[in-house]
Amino acid sequence: MGKLVKFKDLPGGYAYEGAFIKRAIQPVEYVFGESIESLVKAAELLGGFKLEFGDTSVQITTLKNIPLTYILYGTGEFPASSNILYDESASYYLPTEDLAVLGEITTMRLIEAKEMISKTG
Repeated sequence: MGKLVKFKDLPGGYAYEGAFIKRAIQPVEYVFGESIESLVKAAELLGGFKLEFGDTSVQITTLKNIPLTYILYGTGEFPASSNILYDESASYYLPTEDLAVLGEITTMRLIEAKEMISKTG
């Protein structure tokens, strides 16, 4: 894995950053903020694994050569916050707009995985 970058640091990412935050990042905070370990369990269902950033973090390989790193700080003294980082090489494989959609879809899949865990657990 190479250098991790925020979505806004991808070519042209700043132009779509607001929408990306609303569609891909904020749902992670809302759904997983009070139960940070559920992010790890959901990611594992998608073939992801735990990392050591933030209160918890995971990496999920979404497409060949395009891993996404989710970093979450859970609720406590402050509201939950999160970010999604891309490997800096991601823009070699897909245009930035498509990388935004990839982040949104991966977030939706994580939420669906958590719901599956809740139903079976």
